[in-house]
Amino acid sequence: MISKEILFIEQQGDQIVEYAREEPLRIKRISPNSSVSRSIHSTIINFFREVLLPYGYPDSVSADYFQYQIWDTLQAFCSTITGSFTTRAILKGVGVGDAEASALSATITWILKDGSGMIGRIFFAWWKGSKLDCDSKKWRLFADFLNDLAMAIELGVPYISNRKMEILCVTSTMKSIVGIAGGATRASITHHQAVKGNMAEISAKDGTQETLVNLIASVASIYLLNVISEPLYELPFIFLMMGLHLYFNFKAVSSLIFNTLNESRAILLIQSYCNINAVLRPLTINKSESVILGKGVSISDICGFKIKLGCSLYNIVQLYNFTQMQTILELYQPYQYCLISDVKKRCIYVAFEKIVTQKVF
Repeated sequence: MISKEILFIEQQGDQIVEYAREEPLRIKRISPNSSVSRSIHSTIINFFREVLLPYGYPDSVSADYFQYQIWDTLQAFCSTITGSFTTRAILKGVGVGDAEASALSATITWILKDGSGMIGRIFFAWWKGSKLDCDSKKWRLFADFLNDLAMAIELGVPYISNRKMEILCVTSTMKSIVGIAGGATRASITHHQAVKGNMAEISAKDGTQETLVNLIASVASIYLLNVISEPLYELPFIFLMMGLHLYFNFKAVSSLIFNTLNESRAILLIQSYCNINAVLRPLTINKSESVILGKGVSISDICGFKIKLGCSLYNIVQLYNFTQMQTILELYQPYQYCLISDVKKRCIYVAFEKIVTQKVF
C-alpha cells in the first residue's frame, strides 16, 4: 500500500483537511474518514456551520458560546410563540374584525402607543444606561421578565376595551425598556464572546440565528393560533411559554463565564480571599454570582459603606468647608486618587486624577 505524501494540513476550528500529492503532480484535498454518505452529510453540516456560526468556530469564540446560544435560541422560540398570541389579543382590542370599530381610533391608539414607547426608551437610556454594561447578566434577565409581564398585561386588552389606550401605552413603554436593556446587554455579551476581535461577525451570526428561530416559531404560531383559540386552553399555554421563556433565559445568563470583574464578582473574589486565602477561578466566581437584579452581595456587606468610583463630588462638598476639603486634597496629593466619606449616607466617594487610566490603576 502506497502511503500518501501530505503537503500540508489545514485547520478551521475543529475541521481538519489534508492536502496530499496525487500522481503525477496534482494536489488532492482529503477530508479524514471521507466517503460518499459522509461527504453529503458533511456538506450539509458545513453549510449550516458557515451560515449560523462564526468563522473558525469554536476557536474564534469564548468557551461558553455554544451553551449560551442553545439556551438563547430556546428562549427566543418561546418568546415568538407568546408574542403571536399577544398580537392577536392586541388586534382584537383595537377593533380588528369589529365592524363598529373606527379605523381612525385604532390608528390614534397605535400612534400614542409608539410615542409612549419612544419616550420610555429615551428616559431609561438616560436613567440606567451606565449600569447595563457592568451588570449585563442581571439586566438581560430583567429585560425578559419585563417583556413577559408586558405581554401578560396585553392579553387583557380585549377584555378591558375602555382602557385599551392606557394599557397599550404602558406596555409599549415597558417593551421600549426591554429593547434598550436587551440590546445593550447583548452588545456586552457579544464583546465577551468575541475572543478573536470578531465582534461584528458574532453579532451578525446571532442575528441570523435569531431570524431563523423566529421564522420557525412563526410557522409554528400559525398552527397554534388556529388550534388554541379558547381562553380555557389559551391562557395556560401562554403562561407555560412564559415560564419556559424565563427559565431558558435564566439558564442562558447563568452559563456566561466573564473573565472581567464587575462589583459583584469583585466582592465575591475579595470574600473568598479573606475567608479561605485563595483566589477563585472565573468559573467558580461566575457560578456564585447572582443574576437577579437587586440580589447578591454588596460592598456594604463587607465594609459597611457603599463605594462609588469616579463619580462627581458635588454632593460631598456640601458636607465640608473649604479648609477641610483643602486638607483632604493635600493628604492625597502624593496619590492619583482621593477618598472622601459621607458618614450619614454610609458612602465612600473615590475621585481619580485625570491621568489615571485602567492600565495605570
